[in-house]
Amino acid sequence: MAMTPYEDSDPLEGLSEEELQQLMELGVIPQKQDALALQLAQATKLRNAAGPEGRDSGRVYTAANPLEHLVHAAQGIRAGSDMKRLEKEQQDLANAQVAGRSQFLKALYGKKPPIPMDLDAIQADNFQMPTANF
Repeated sequence: MAMTPYEDSDPLEGLSEEELQQLMELGVIPQKQDALALQLAQATKLRNAAGPEGRDSGRVYTAANPLEHLVHAAQGIRAGSDMKRLEKEQQDLANAQVAGRSQFLKALYGKKPPIPMDLDAIQADNFQMPTANF
């Protein structure tokens, strides 16, 4: 059975407790992103809600109260600011996830090269890229 380059070492060996904690937190980022997506959908729905309308009661039409229009405008403004904040939080979480994965890969690949390489063949003039036969 062929050994992979990492079978003889622990890829997490040498990481500090803080780095390990950061790597574990990467697992909960999708849950946080899902919660933010739900909040963003609610803010979008509130922002795009129809404005107040008048009412018919029998033969009499009553226009919407100006305070209803004011409340609707304030809700739209608040929803817009919430949307911006939520989008920024989503972007921050995505950046944290990318940074954490990058840190893990650097720690993993810092042990040994991911693919055993023949440095003499690379430096020689006759180097050819290996081809895969499917």
